[in-house]
Amino acid sequence: LASSQCFAQRGGDPTAYIDSVVNAFRDTTNAGVIVGVIRMPVGGPMESYKFTYGHLKRDTAISPLVNDSTLFQIESITKTFNATLLAMLVNNGTISLYDTVQKYVPDSVHVPVYVSGNDTMVIRFIDLATHTSGLPDEPPIGNGTTTTYQEMYNYLAGYQLTYPPGECYYYSDLGFALLGVAMQTILQDSIELLIPDWVCDTLGMYDSKMINLTPNQQLRRAQGYYPHLGEAPFLMPNWPAYHGAGGLYSTLNDMMKYLEFVMRIDEHGLQQDLDTLLLQRRVTNDSCQMPNSLDSVGLAWQFAKLYPNNPQNHMRMISKDGSTAGFCS
Repeated sequence: LASSQCFAQRGGDPTAYIDSVVNAFRDTTNAGVIVGVIRMPVGGPMESYKFTYGHLKRDTAISPLVNDSTLFQIESITKTFNATLLAMLVNNGTISLYDTVQKYVPDSVHVPVYVSGNDTMVIRFIDLATHTSGLPDEPPIGNGTTTTYQEMYNYLAGYQLTYPPGECYYYSDLGFALLGVAMQTILQDSIELLIPDWVCDTLGMYDSKMINLTPNQQLRRAQGYYPHLGEAPFLMPNWPAYHGAGGLYSTLNDMMKYLEFVMRIDEHGLQQDLDTLLLQRRVTNDSCQMPNSLDSVGLAWQFAKLYPNNPQNHMRMISKDGSTAGFCS
């Protein structure tokens, strides 16, 4: 999915450019690919484009073509939905971004802390949502097939942070999984249902789910593949514990609605939540790794300078990507 800035210098209709990029990629993979583009010209109406390539399974005559209703795993783009739920709770006064996460998880769950001398530093919601909690990304938890919530809790109980929360950017699936645990504890429902109910349904994205896919949705679900072309499982090894970090399925139709939302074309009454999400909050790589980085981060959303070699142009692109076994977004 892309907004208009990507194609501002390529003229109006992006079809030829999209075809050239996708066809070069598919020459080596035969992958099923969906692409959506929205342009919002100054003073003009919104223009939208949808492109679909390939089949639900490996490119054969017996597998249906993908279309704008095909369900794909959107992987870590799920984090932006989790962060939207967080923004909703912040703006309705339920919590603060600077609250301690430990206060909002079950008593049996231990949130790691950083200890230095007599000082103990704790993880806050803003630390989880900006990847500055100090938690690792995907540590080995579970049996390699699935990861239960209890297995994740057991890992957290034995982990001690190696640097203070809020100091260093380090991308963490575990951090967003823990954010999902806090959200479901506060709202007394599972994150697998909260994100679709609170966020997706509000935006009219009724085909976007984590669990309980209908028989019709299962028929419309694309098959992922490993690099050697073996079929990848639909259940990832770190699910269900990491559902809040990457468990959402969606379609091109739904994701175009999401793009309209984040481009502020249709805010669905969530303007304040968008303001909270898209405020640049952290320099992405600070003195811990890359002191001269030009990147930054909002709540889950990543910011990068669009023209990094031009010091006079401060325009930034806002993006989020992701991957699971067999899918890339």
